[in-house]
Amino acid sequence: MRIVLVCRNNDWHSSQHKAFIELRAGLRANGHQVKVCQPHADEIHDSEAIFAWNCGRREWWQKLRMQTMDRGALFFIMERGWFDRMEYTQIDHKGFNHTASWASQVSGAAPTGGVESYRTLCEQLSPRKTAESKPRGYVLILGQCGNDTQLRQSEIHHADALCESVIANLPAGLNCVFRPHPLSKYRPPDIESLDGSLDDALAGARFVVTINSNAGNDALWAGIPVLCFGPALYEMAGVARRTSISTLMHDMEFMCKGWEPDDRRVLSYFHWLAARQWNTKELEQGDCLKQLLGDIDGQGR
Repeated sequence: MRIVLVCRNNDWHSSQHKAFIELRAGLRANGHQVKVCQPHADEIHDSEAIFAWNCGRREWWQKLRMQTMDRGALFFIMERGWFDRMEYTQIDHKGFNHTASWASQVSGAAPTGGVESYRTLCEQLSPRKTAESKPRGYVLILGQCGNDTQLRQSEIHHADALCESVIANLPAGLNCVFRPHPLSKYRPPDIESLDGSLDDALAGARFVVTINSNAGNDALWAGIPVLCFGPALYEMAGVARRTSISTLMHDMEFMCKGWEPDDRRVLSYFHWLAARQWNTKELEQGDCLKQLLGDIDGQGR
């Protein structure tokens, strides 16, 4: 198969590792002809499959994707994994997180290989904790980058609106703090900001409120319940509670009463995440790519 990896030079050789080099090695190990091209290169339109990063911020990427699919070729979208984000990568032909092709299935039984992949993941992370009722602790508001593609479908799109909504609806006697995204400069004027590690911020949390931040997965791993505006993959899996501006006060009061997700569902959700991300060694070895290409080819283009 003729495959093109579409990436700029700073994505190919970057300190913010994006796994294109390992992807090329794994595809070549499976016998594919692989070229690495800059956007707008002529070779892109002669490929049978394209792999590109994120593709959500510029209309050009969406146009390329539609053109690729219209001519019967495959188009795969890459994005960071859920936990060790520099080591793991999501790859899917429809999207990532709540837009992935398998998102509608995430509340059901985990896919084949999910348990084994989860065990491998567990070896690299601190032990997972189960949810416990937390009679004390603050509400932890999780900030996101303003250009996060996931925010486009949400009721609110920015950290300042999230903080203002929480303050306006905070139940009596409850304190809230804000944990900014590491790449964001925003700090709310009326809420304490925690600039340390995410683990430290979660350690003192009663529950978290987020739009749909990936950090919600870390909260679930740490045993902290999640309240989200969504759309979010963990809410689709039934392991986080969905809220809105109109119901936020009621939902936070409900969280204060001790709402927790069913631990069996949380574990199944983590099996799904583990099965739908791959580390650099797995990409370089290539078996996961054989399955990925085979799955979509079997479903039709």
